[in-house]
Amino acid sequence: MIGPCTCEIKGTHPGTDLLMTIDWEARIEGKLYEEPTLIGLGTLYSLAGNNESLELTNDSSHGLWWNLFIMGSGILVIVTVLSLRVLRKKGG
Repeated sequence: MIGPCTCEIKGTHPGTDLLMTIDWEARIEGKLYEEPTLIGLGTLYSLAGNNESLELTNDSSHGLWWNLFIMGSGILVIVTVLSLRVLRKKGG
């Protein structure tokens, strides 16, 4: 044997095993990971397929009204809950 028994090591360091997929050959050679190919905005623009200016098609009025509805509903719920708490304190 060239090292201590794994059962002795696990006995002194209880816990769970962490399973990993590692290319050990590449790790030994010093290459820890492949660097991803980075692309810039120019590449993304050319991938869009047109050379005209990109226009955002976003109907913000629909989103605005929905957000106002949600906010108003939340305020109404909060006011109702607080009013009921005040009325219960005065009545009890």
